[in-house]
Amino acid sequence: MTNWNSLDYRWAETSNGAVQFHRQPFPVEMLTSDAVVVRPFYAGICRADIKEVSGLREFVPGTRHLFGHEVIGRVVFAGDATAFVEEQTVTLNPNVDCERTTAFGDYLVAHGPPEVLHRALVCIPERVSLEPPWLPEPFACVIHSLDGLLAALGADSLAGAEVAIVGAGNAGTLFGLYAQHLGGRATLFNRSLPRREFARKLGSFADERICPLDSVSDGGFDIAILATTLIDEEILGIGERAVRPGGALLLYGGTWSNLMRDGHDLNRVRRTGSAVSLVSNGKAMRVVGGYGCNEGDFEKALAWYAEQPRAFPLSRLVSATIGLEALPETIAAMASGKYDPPGKILIRNQPIESRRTP
Repeated sequence: MTNWNSLDYRWAETSNGAVQFHRQPFPVEMLTSDAVVVRPFYAGICRADIKEVSGLREFVPGTRHLFGHEVIGRVVFAGDATAFVEEQTVTLNPNVDCERTTAFGDYLVAHGPPEVLHRALVCIPERVSLEPPWLPEPFACVIHSLDGLLAALGADSLAGAEVAIVGAGNAGTLFGLYAQHLGGRATLFNRSLPRREFARKLGSFADERICPLDSVSDGGFDIAILATTLIDEEILGIGERAVRPGGALLLYGGTWSNLMRDGHDLNRVRRTGSAVSLVSNGKAMRVVGGYGCNEGDFEKALAWYAEQPRAFPLSRLVSATIGLEALPETIAAMASGKYDPPGKILIRNQPIESRRTP
C-alpha cells in the first residue's frame, strides 16, 4: 500500500511566459472518495502547451487551460465513489469538464462524479500496445474533426477527394493518415524542410505528396485542412485559394477572435465545431470547425492503432523522449523558436510494466 505521506510531488505550471516546477509533499487531502490519482508513464508536449507559455493561445472564459493534457498512465489511487480500480491504464480526454491537475508532474489528480471521470479518464485495453510510446488524444481529435467534416458535407468517405493539408507537423500528418484511410488523396504542405523530411521518412505518403507550402495550387483541391499551430490571415488565404469553387475548408489550428470571413466569426466556428457556407473572393465554400473529441473517437483511435499499425504508425511520430526535469528548458526553447522538432516530444516518467484494465 502506498504511503502517501512520504511522497514528494513535483508539478509544473506556466507563469509569465515561463514554466516552473513546484515541489511539495503529496497533498493527501486530495485523496477523497471522488478522486482518481494517475501516475503518468509518459506525457506529450502539445502545440497548445507551447501557445499557453508564449501567450499565443487566446483564453476563452468558461474554458480550462490545457497545459499538460496528453498523457498515458496508471491509476495508483481510486476513491470509493469513482468506480475505478488501481492498476488500470488510462489516457485523458481534456475536453471533459472535470477538476484535474496537470499531467506535467509526478501525478495527475482528477476529481468529479463517476460518470464525468469515466469520460475524462479513458481506459486503454490490454491489447493496445504502449511500447514504443504513442499518444491517443491527438489522434482522437483528428478523428473527431475529420468525421465532423464528413457529417457537415453529408458524406461517409473521402473516396476520390483531393485533400490539401496545410501543416505537416504531428496534427497534419495524422490528418494525412486518416484522410487516406477514408479514401482521400492527401497532400501535405509545409514551409519547413525538416518537417517534410520527417513526414517522408514515415513511409506513408508518396514523395510527390509532400510539398513546400508555396507550391499549393489554386483551386486544385476538394478539401483543404488547416492544421498549422495558428491560422492567421496568410494561412486562411492559402486554404481559401487551394479549394475549388464549392469545396470545403476544415479549420483545426488555433484561431483568434478577429478571424472573420463574409460576416462569419471563424474563431467561433472552429471552437464550436460548427459549419457555415460563405463566399470569399467570389468563391463559394463550406467552412467547418474541428475541435475536441469524445469517447467514440478514443475507441476508434485505440482500435485502429492496435489493428492497423501499418496504416497508422503513430509511435513513429515521436521524435524525442526527455525526462520530466528537462520539461521547462525544452518548452522554453520551443516557445522561443530555438528548438523546433518535427515530431512529438514525450516526457518519460516511469517504465511500463504489467497493466490492468476492466
